[in-house]
Amino acid sequence: ARAKLAPHVPSEATWIGGIGELHPNKNWSAAIEAMTSLPPHTQLLIIHDGEERERLETLILTHELEDRVHLIGYVDNAPKYLLAFDVFLLPSVKEGLPYVLLEAGLAGLPIVASNLPGNQDIIDTGHTGLLVEPTPQLLGTALGMLVRDESMRNRMGTALQETIQKTFSLERMCRETFATYSVNNSRG
Repeated sequence: ARAKLAPHVPSEATWIGGIGELHPNKNWSAAIEAMTSLPPHTQLLIIHDGEERERLETLILTHELEDRVHLIGYVDNAPKYLLAFDVFLLPSVKEGLPYVLLEAGLAGLPIVASNLPGNQDIIDTGHTGLLVEPTPQLLGTALGMLVRDESMRNRMGTALQETIQKTFSLERMCRETFATYSVNNSRG
């Protein structure tokens, strides 16, 4: 998956990946600034496009991160590339229930995400990922923990994958929806 997604990025590096529109709500600027505090072997790849592309490209150049931060652009069926990443990042300042976190979790990825209500429904911080205030400093600290500790990455990724399979499975969701309708119908 790495060679197909970004053949120019060193495959032996630690890949932090994100999927989301290049829009102010997604807060990619904080993620780019966080990269300045991470080890040089760390790469950030952002899949998607949007109105902030030019501003983010300027920010990348300003911090001299052009060899470490990659705006991949729009990619068809982007979730199939999740397995290329070592860590998944969602630094949004505003989010509903982000399905991309469910997809990343099913792929067994540890996640660093903003401490927002929708994300809190999926991530148990310290167990299945890390939720932080989405500032460059706090994102950098959380990402640094996972970049430097492969066993923590593996443990959190596996725990999140198991949690999502149990909590968000189609069978369970159908069963709970049916139970809700059954209770409501019995009330007449």
